[in-house]
Amino acid sequence: MKMLKREKHRTYSKLKEKMLEKKIHETETMLIHHRKKERRTKEKKVIENMKNNPKVLFDYINKQKDRDTKIGPFKIQNEYIYDQKEICKLLVTQYNSQFSINSNMPKVNKETFSDTEDGDLTDIEILEEDIIKAIGGLNMNSSAGPDGIPAKFLINTKDSIATPLKLILRKSLDEGKIPDLFKLAYVTPIHKGGSKLKPEQYRPVSLTSHVMKIFERVIKRNIMKHLIEQNLINPGQHGFVPGRSTKTQLLQHYCDIFETLSEGTRIDTIFLDFAKAFDKVDHDILLQKVAKHKIKGKIGLWLQEFLNSRKYRVVANGEMSDVQDVLSGVPQGTVLAAVLFIIMISDVDENVKSSIVRLFADDTRISQNNIVTSSKIMSGVLLRTFSTRQEEPMMRMFNSYIKSKLEYCSLVWSPWHQNEINKLERIQKIFTSKIYGLDQLDYHQRLKKN
Repeated sequence: MKMLKREKHRTYSKLKEKMLEKKIHETETMLIHHRKKERRTKEKKVIENMKNNPKVLFDYINKQKDRDTKIGPFKIQNEYIYDQKEICKLLVTQYNSQFSINSNMPKVNKETFSDTEDGDLTDIEILEEDIIKAIGGLNMNSSAGPDGIPAKFLINTKDSIATPLKLILRKSLDEGKIPDLFKLAYVTPIHKGGSKLKPEQYRPVSLTSHVMKIFERVIKRNIMKHLIEQNLINPGQHGFVPGRSTKTQLLQHYCDIFETLSEGTRIDTIFLDFAKAFDKVDHDILLQKVAKHKIKGKIGLWLQEFLNSRKYRVVANGEMSDVQDVLSGVPQGTVLAAVLFIIMISDVDENVKSSIVRLFADDTRISQNNIVTSSKIMSGVLLRTFSTRQEEPMMRMFNSYIKSKLEYCSLVWSPWHQNEINKLERIQKIFTSKIYGLDQLDYHQRLKKN
């Protein structure tokens, strides 16, 4: 009897183990299925949203890579700094070191903008339509600035808040005053490459008030209109100017080269890049140039107020630094930064008599090899990150993030040698071969289909 009971127990145990093993296998299969389903759902959402917000794609890619966005520790004189407050202080020290101070220029005062003449931009008319149009330029997905007002709220209530915002801007212009909160920036350090142990390898990205950005857009539109009508923009400047771009700058540069070569003479090209150009702009020099560009009266005084007494706080790993003074520079993260910078460097070629100067507010380099390499990298990242191989999302990703790279400024560098053309075609050839329904077609058939 005991032997039978033991046999029964052994048989039951084996059966139980098999049943448990089967249950575990079924659960694992279901888990894999649900994970795949969840991933497909996330991918679909990312692909649908990336047209309006390209940042969504790169955020998703970074999450899939499990990329650590934590800042620090920093290594200073062979000592590792882990304390979050100390990390913020080190970043503050780094960013403060970029400012320039104590120029020999006389301080700008109200008289600088009071001596007006015909053709000066001294004031503007503000309409509700101007405010609504400026709100339309906000990014729905942007975080709230220091004032705590998210862009989404402003966009969704634009018809209701247009009049109040118009009145606030009107009062600000009339009195030449801007609330301190509108001149505060939250600075997030973003790793730009190199060692993560060094504070200098983190560039500052500023988040400012969205309400202030609305006001800036209204002011900027009127300033640009004034500069264009008065022919005050340097003709060699292609940065931040409507109708001009890196493409127009490069085309003009190539024309200069070909014209010189056709005349049988020599041409040398020198590339200059101002180190920390945006950060080191002296406010008094800039405001003197603003006045020289016939921007005076209420607009000139408002711009002076816009630049004066600006503050920032570094935000890192959930910690926030003390408030810091912005001692120089066109305020990064603001709408007016670009137009103020092109005013600042408008006379950079004033004393150059025997050379052609082409300007772009940021340095630009382009070559076919760089394009092939960067396109290969992006193609590989997309294929590794996304499991979908369906035609519609695959082609959307290709057109948005790879084709745009392959065609950027192609008017300038487009190759005519077959081996160079093949390098570019290979990117497209490999990517399209991964698409379901197209993988059985040869390359030329795939091209015809799309």
